[in-house]
Amino acid sequence: MACFLLKPIGTEFTFISINLNTICMKQWANKKISFLMLGIISSFYLLAQDDKKLDIDIDVNKGDNSTWYQQPWVWVVGGAVFILLLVAMLKGNGRRKD
Repeated sequence: MACFLLKPIGTEFTFISINLNTICMKQWANKKISFLMLGIISSFYLLAQDDKKLDIDIDVNKGDNSTWYQQPWVWVVGGAVFILLLVAMLKGNGRRKD
């Protein structure tokens, strides 16, 4: 596939034939090189994140000064109330008016 362009040379215009396949291949090669460079730079950036060694110690047992929602009995009572309400609502839908 060829494309013809008018290019001024001096005072005259001449037709120049350009092969579009060559242009497409050059653009494809530029994109390929760009993605390759992007991959290399991002991999260096991601590998640079592993330099610091962090020692994180999480203490779950905070003693008696913990808040109410961290107590296991609160979750057990809340779950039981939720199940009772769910059963009551589902049981009420089973009745039919004749």
